[in-house]
Amino acid sequence: VEPTSGEFESAVGLRASRAALRPVEAADLNYLHQLCVLELAGTWRFATTLPVEGFESSLSRNVEAQFCITSSRSQECVGIVQLFGVNLLHGYGFLAVALDPTVRGAAWPFQALALFLEHVFCHWPLRRVYIQCTADVAATFSSAQGKLVTSHGKIRDGIPGQPDGRRDMLLYSVERRSFVERRAVFERVLGRPIDVPPEEKGREAWVT
Repeated sequence: VEPTSGEFESAVGLRASRAALRPVEAADLNYLHQLCVLELAGTWRFATTLPVEGFESSLSRNVEAQFCITSSRSQECVGIVQLFGVNLLHGYGFLAVALDPTVRGAAWPFQALALFLEHVFCHWPLRRVYIQCTADVAATFSSAQGKLVTSHGKIRDGIPGQPDGRRDMLLYSVERRSFVERRAVFERVLGRPIDVPPEEKGREAWVT
């Protein structure tokens, strides 16, 4: 997967104190196939399993932006975050996030999610971003639910044999207005200032 120069330049700046985002590389595909298709079978974006040979094209289908999630100290991929299904007419898009079992429930991957939301709201004129993830991934941002993140409930049952519901697919959303109005909270999460255009900014002012 070869990133464009613009994607690479954007990725260089997607860094916080503990988390970072970098472009997806060819060397990541086997790991991401294992994570998204086999380990999270039927609960991530893919309702059915896919062979690794067709995974690369399927991974990027209908996707506007995607990055590997890493810690700020390592380039090792421990997850992926994507913006897909963008509807500019109605001002929304979907965010899919998958995390390695070793970091699910940890606090620092929420920095990666905040980095990506900042990137999305700065580069796409969206009013709302819906987040699709499993229940055990949602534990990463549990402290933000009801404050910064709105829950819309379960949209798909999880893997058979997982009776505790950890792999149920859940839907959340973050509004641009909330992101801007509660800027101070996200700045504390990221450990630096953010600059996200308000929702009222006219579309003609956006650089596409």
